[in-house]
Amino acid sequence: MRSAKRKAEFIEPMECALVSKLPEGPEWTYEVKLDGYRAIGVKSSRETSLYSRNHKNFNKRFPQIAKALGDLHRTQKLLFDAFWFVFAAVEIVRFLRSLL
Repeated sequence: MRSAKRKAEFIEPMECALVSKLPEGPEWTYEVKLDGYRAIGVKSSRETSLYSRNHKNFNKRFPQIAKALGDLHRTQKLLFDAFWFVFAAVEIVRFLRSLL
């Protein structure tokens, strides 16, 4: 029996938790956080959309990334959760095109 096909759709991304003290111990590592953009890319066979974490459309703000996501195989569905810096957008486009 085949399972029902599901449409790719926006998911609410996980938020960071505010804490008063950082966890300690050898299992914890930390990295410098640079400011950038968090985006959810949703591609179905007919439409492609980039959204901010607040569900605002990013297609016009990052048209090259939206196009590269849309250029993936027509029947392929994809949910793409990414964080990028504006200067790295060209590399994201190259990565998405490498999936073709």
